[in-house]
Formats: sequence, structure tokens, C-alpha cells
Amino acid sequence: MAGTDHGSAIQPFASLAAARLSLRNKPVPSRLLAVAEYGFSLRLTEPIQGLEWCRVAAEALPPDLAPHESSQVLAYFSNGLRVVGHYDEAKEVIERALAVSPGDPFLLEVKGSLLRDIRQLDEAAECLQSAAMRRRVSGDIAAYARTILGTAHVMDEAGLSREASKCALKALDILNAEVDPSRHLLRTSIQNYAAFLCNAGEPLEALRALRAAAPLLEGGGQYFDLRVEWLYGRISASLREESAEAKLSAVRDKLAAGGLIQEAALATLDLARFYVLVKDPRAADTALSVAPLLQTLGIERDAREAEILGKIAEAGKAFSDLEFLISELYGVVASRPDTRRRVA
Repeated sequence: MAGTDHGSAIQPFASLAAARLSLRNKPVPSRLLAVAEYGFSLRLTEPIQGLEWCRVAAEALPPDLAPHESSQVLAYFSNGLRVVGHYDEAKEVIERALAVSPGDPFLLEVKGSLLRDIRQLDEAAECLQSAAMRRRVSGDIAAYARTILGTAHVMDEAGLSREASKCALKALDILNAEVDPSRHLLRTSIQNYAAFLCNAGEPLEALRALRAAAPLLEGGGQYFDLRVEWLYGRISASLREESAEAKLSAVRDKLAAGGLIQEAALATLDLARFYVLVKDPRAADTALSVAPLLQTLGIERDAREAEILGKIAEAGKAFSDLEFLISELYGVVASRPDTRRRVA
């Protein structure tokens, strides 16, 4: 999520029960925030547990708590609800938070992420752009860059990939060693910029960007390196290079081995789309091979994904139909932000 990062928050109480008892007896603002921030820090690794920590803090909010502190706790709770797919309740909670602190950039980022998840992309972009403007005015350049990238992702998902690449360039323009000493945001912005170019139908431009920035991409860690490797595979596929098959197959296997099932399904569909481009008869079977992965993610048999898979099976070697159906399936799988988190 754009804007705020509490990935290293320390567990403030020995257990949820201890936190609940302490906050009921004495809802000290610093403790309320510590509990909610700890829950927020678990959003990717232990989302169900993280939600419960946030819930404990939200349920203990006293009526006389300062507006900023109260809205922050509610925002963490809303995000926890969003991550596990409780969208209606998440929306209700973040609106409560915004009623207390209208215009708070973190709250707007939480709402923007929620709107993105429920595919209200125009509203999500508007919300994140508003948050970005407030981040810029506040002088928090790192948060400003993160929010710009969040806006870019929404644009990309809305089919505005060229505009998204321009947003990523804007983030690159404002980042420096003082703002981003670990170069995490810089690496992410470069990778995003190249990915958006590839999505915009400019694979050669994307390839040039990656090659020119190769030294800056070092040090991102195993998963980041795998994302870059995946992007190289997608670029090769867009260029119809024979090497794309081996690249995408290797990425798919590494993602699956690492337990990143949703990503493994998407890499498989990237391979299927490549087969469609080069008129390889394995396209349909490759797309259908994601079925066990989707079942692992807990996607129901009557879900939209299953319906599309049925149509792919019927299409067989009709490449014109397959191209549309595989792209549609890719979009549906990619738009399920909660699936990988449930497996994690």
C-alpha cells in the first residue's frame, strides 16, 4: 500500500487477549496506536491475525480520543478488513475515519486501495491523486513517491499504461539518496516504469529502460530479482522471442516453489498468451493448467475464473477467441488482491 510502512512494528503485548484487557481498562492513545500499527504490519504475512489486532484497537477507542489518533486506528482497521476481502465493512470504517479527519493523506490512500480492489478505478485514481498532492505539500517526498506509484498502478489496471509509465517517471524524478537511502523505491519505480511500458505495447522501450538501469536494480532481494526476471520474460514474449518460453516457465516454477501461487498462475497465463502470439497449439492447455493453482487459492468452482476456463476449453485452437479469453482470465486473477494473502 502506498504512503505508510510499518513493516517492522514490534508486538506491543504478549497476546491479543492481553492487549484487549489492557486497552479496555486503560485505552492510552500510544498503546492503541501501537496495537493498530502492529496489526497493520501483519497485513501481508498474517492478514487474519493482523485484522484481529486492528479490531482490538478499534473496539477500544474512547469517544474523547484526539481526531488524528482515532482516525489512524480506524484506517488501520479498515485496511485490515480490505486485505481479507471484507470490502463493505472496510468502506464503512474508512468513511468513519474520513469523517473525523477529512483530507488526511493516509486515510485517502487506504480508501484508494479499497476502491482499487473493488474495481472502482476512476474513483481510486482520484483518491490517490488527492493523497499525493497532500503528501507533496507536507514535504514527505518518500510517501509522495509511493502514492504516485499507487496511482500509476490504478492507471495501468484501467488500461492507461502509457500514462502510468509517466507517473512512474515522475516518482523517479523526485527520488534521491537522502529520500530513499536503501534505493527500495528507486528499484520499484524503475521496475514499474518498464512494466507499464511493456503493458503499453512498448517492449523495446521497456527493455532499454531495464538495461540502462541494471546497476540500480541490484540489491533488491530474491523476490524483487524474480519480478525483474519475470518482466524480462514478458518482454521477450511481447517481442515473440523463442527464449520467452524458457524464461516464463522458469519464473512460473520459481514462484510456485516459493508459495506465490497467484503469481505462478499469472506467469502461466503469460506463457499461454505467448503461445497464442506465436500460434502454438499448446496455448489452451497451458491456460487450463492454472486450474489446480486457482483451487489452491480457494477460488470457488462457480467463480468467474471457472467460467472462463470452461470457455477456453471450448475454444480449443481458435486463437482469436483464446487471445481474448486468456487476457480476460489474467485480469480476473490479477484483480483478486486477497487470494495470495489467504495462502501466506
